[in-house]
Amino acid sequence: MRSLALAVGLVVSGAASAVDVTVDLGTHYQRLEAWGGTPIMNPMSPALRDEMWDVLVEDLGLTRARLEPNRWEVDNDNGDPFALDASRLDTSSLDAKVTTHLLPFRQRVEARGDKFWL
Repeated sequence: MRSLALAVGLVVSGAASAVDVTVDLGTHYQRLEAWGGTPIMNPMSPALRDEMWDVLVEDLGLTRARLEPNRWEVDNDNGDPFALDASRLDTSSLDAKVTTHLLPFRQRVEARGDKFWL
């Protein structure tokens, strides 16, 4: 049986006391459709990135990632807020995040047999 032991500090009526909490990872009461958050997508070595995804997917069971693109246009693409000139947008930083972070995360989630959520 895999379990996770936590030390939790509680404040009850103004007095602090320590409590030991044990989480049994083998006992399930309900199923979450997606579990995740906004991953760190900063540049890092491939080995560190792989280790991060292994912990997030294999140990914590994350299945969802939130993608927050950076700014795509340095200045207004054509001066008209109601018309888009897509040729003037720079999506290279978003492309890099998807390639180096999001796709490896998705592959790990699906390799476990879980549905990937974005």
